[in-house]
Amino acid sequence: MLNKIFSFSLGSLGSLIIGLISIPIITRLLSPDEFGIASLFMTIATVLSTTALLGTDQSLIRYFFEKNRVSLLMKSIKISFLTIGILVVIILNFNKEISLIISEKNTYGILLILYILISVIHRFSTIVLRMMQYGYRFSFIQILQRALELVLVIVIGTTLVYDHLTLIYSWILSLLILSVLTNVMIIPFWKQANENNSEIKFSEIISYSGPFAISAILIMLFQSADKLLLGTLSTTREIGIYMATFKIVGIINVIQSTFTTLWTPVSLKRFRDYPKDKQFFELVFSTTTIIMVTLGVTIALFKEAIILVLGPDYREAVFLLPLLLLMPILYTMSEITVQGVNFYLKSRLHIRISIVVLISNISLSLLFIPFFGAKGAALAVAISYILFYGFRTKFGTKFYSFNTSSTKVFIIIGMYFLWSLEIMFLNFKTIDKIGGLIILLVTYTLFRKEYSVICKFINNKVKNYL
Repeated sequence: MLNKIFSFSLGSLGSLIIGLISIPIITRLLSPDEFGIASLFMTIATVLSTTALLGTDQSLIRYFFEKNRVSLLMKSIKISFLTIGILVVIILNFNKEISLIISEKNTYGILLILYILISVIHRFSTIVLRMMQYGYRFSFIQILQRALELVLVIVIGTTLVYDHLTLIYSWILSLLILSVLTNVMIIPFWKQANENNSEIKFSEIISYSGPFAISAILIMLFQSADKLLLGTLSTTREIGIYMATFKIVGIINVIQSTFTTLWTPVSLKRFRDYPKDKQFFELVFSTTTIIMVTLGVTIALFKEAIILVLGPDYREAVFLLPLLLLMPILYTMSEITVQGVNFYLKSRLHIRISIVVLISNISLSLLFIPFFGAKGAALAVAISYILFYGFRTKFGTKFYSFNTSSTKVFIIIGMYFLWSLEIMFLNFKTIDKIGGLIILLVTYTLFRKEYSVICKFINNKVKNYL
């Protein structure tokens, strides 16, 4: 398990390094306003791309080891492309209205369509890559994506002009190149057409993916509501600062996505082969909690470095960072606790969870943003993600119960939340430092055994390398 994580984590490490290089370059080339416009485009494009998938990506993951894989992939793609056709008609007919949400400077319909089409193709090809557990290939794609985005921003900006379109063009072109390359990497997959597993029916895919489609769209709206409302109730500058903070959060997001990428197939296979081995899930959960909390606190402790990374125009990002780091921390932890819902095909419960947290995020954003701007959006998101983790854990352990260390997690997350509020609204530097160190000490005290497992693994890897 840890060796597989290592192969997938190489991409995280490479993306992290390139990200640290690219963030200060991009934020100095683009003003907060231009960065805010580009971020609004990406927010809408991501929501539409999720809608286009219609949950079929989850069906591909769920039945990958049980059905004929080639047939499963092709039928999933057909369903998604049908949805894309409907979205294209809607976008072309409401191009001006959709574009006004982003900016009055341009129309963005064609760019949105291109992004949706390419991102869906890329999504399916990367799922095949991860389900076949090609860790090093997947890592290469991750690293290349970051590198391409940076290179293309500089090339396009130098050729044309540095504005929000520069960033949008770089996103689309880099995704196109990666999609082609990823499909080349999975050529061996197509040779499995004659495998013995039975063919899957369209009805099976739709039956399973339907609830996931609704849930995925709701979750995407949940993750986007604060940004869209910030754009409506505040300024593009506030959005720019808010989204620039997400670039720093992206450091830990890379680790979150890498873990999720590996964890999904591993957990399904483990449950299929050893359904009573709950100790495995307990160890993974505890270890993941330690790593994510430690990373979050460590990054927040060095928050002043954000000014050096993002530039003086983005100074306010310092106060938003700790609360926004709760997103990847809690999401990663919940990916382990929620698996009971997926194991027993109770996908409709994802819809209930998504509705609750979406309503929470919208309500809290409407309440806080008019008074606190970007700080209000960050506060709304943090509270909503605490609810998100709580409901996923409650439903997941209802069907597949294992020890999620609820009391320990409550103590750690409660301390972290209060510490983040102090940083956002008071920002006493001495209290900031002491508070972070106390959280790390409490985490170590509560999870001493798991710390030893992590240290042994790192020590073995260093010895093997030397």
